[in-house]
Amino acid sequence: MESHQSDRVQLQFGMFQEVSAPPNNLEKLHKIDMRRRYDEIWQTKHARWINMWNNRRKLTLTSHLIHGPLFHNREYMKWYISEFNIFFISAATTK
Repeated sequence: MESHQSDRVQLQFGMFQEVSAPPNNLEKLHKIDMRRRYDEIWQTKHARWINMWNNRRKLTLTSHLIHGPLFHNREYMKWYISEFNIFFISAATTK
């Protein structure tokens, strides 16, 4: 299983894009090698991820669908500009 932060791709599914949660850094998880580590209790160590998997249907992304032209509110644009250092965005994209 690989985790995807669906709140970051809402536009791709025709949903209104909200301010996204900070990204998860899964680098440490990808480096785990379970070979010859018999003393580890993996169910406890990875309980967070196991719980997310077991509750995946409750964690399904839901949002308002976009009907009509695309626009973003001021809160989102302020976050986007500060997060990605974008300086040249048309005033027509904010409402």
